[in-house]
Amino acid sequence: MKKFIIKGILFLLIAAIILTSFELFNIYYSKDYTTKVHGAEVYWSIFKSKNKKQVKKLLIGDSVCKQLYDNYEYNDSIYSLACNQAITVAGQYFLLYNFLQTNNDQLPQEIILFYNPGSFENNIDIYAFQYFLKPFYNAEYRGLMDDYLLSRIKEIPFYYITQLPFIKTSNYSPEYQLKNEEYGIFSPLSKIYLEKIVQLCEEKNIVFRLEPVPVKKMNEEIIEKLKQNKTNIPDINPDILEDYFSKVTYFEDTLFIDNAHFKREYIPHDYLNLGKNDAENNR
Repeated sequence: MKKFIIKGILFLLIAAIILTSFELFNIYYSKDYTTKVHGAEVYWSIFKSKNKKQVKKLLIGDSVCKQLYDNYEYNDSIYSLACNQAITVAGQYFLLYNFLQTNNDQLPQEIILFYNPGSFENNIDIYAFQYFLKPFYNAEYRGLMDDYLLSRIKEIPFYYITQLPFIKTSNYSPEYQLKNEEYGIFSPLSKIYLEKIVQLCEEKNIVFRLEPVPVKKMNEEIIEKLKQNKTNIPDINPDILEDYFSKVTYFEDTLFIDNAHFKREYIPHDYLNLGKNDAENNR
């Protein structure tokens, strides 16, 4: 009986070592999990953000931006890193930082943050464990996280296990709720990292544009009310924000599949006319 127990324990230890080794290989080398887990589009944008690539216009943005300028399709002079709003504006900053570090000798002419006004309210939400912490809460990005972001992360249950094998490569996420206050359009996190995005573009002497994605008509009253709340207004050129809010356009509810995303057949083509501008510049 004793020998049987010892053999059983040894078997479990060997199996655990083999499985853990496989998971570590998956995380650090094959990265096969990045195409299978929820949030695969985030990992794809991270991969693209580290590519050596000369581009004219670099897009970052939420999932509506991804619908209009898909990060799997726009890979040339118009280069999209758009994924979703769950990564917060901090995640958008990390993607931009990656790309500019990799391409410091061939910088884009223009950076476009294409964002739903409602997405700026995100101050880390219930999707952050899967979509933000697993991709970004690691040594590579820790130095880009300010004290406020770190304190917010620590409010998420089990935040410290997100990089463990079997957790990082799975869709496991605990159920949780976070305390949120009324911030107006910009959450504290969005304010901090939008300022960082603008500052980084200024340091690199790159044109920065803040553009609103099309918004569902039923959200007009909410958005217009939020615009009146001047709390947490980012300390950037006020013309950027004024231009952004003046361009918010509301589309009929029937064109949308949910509160924000277009039905496939109604997705606008090249909504910002980026391809047209490229064609004119090449004449």
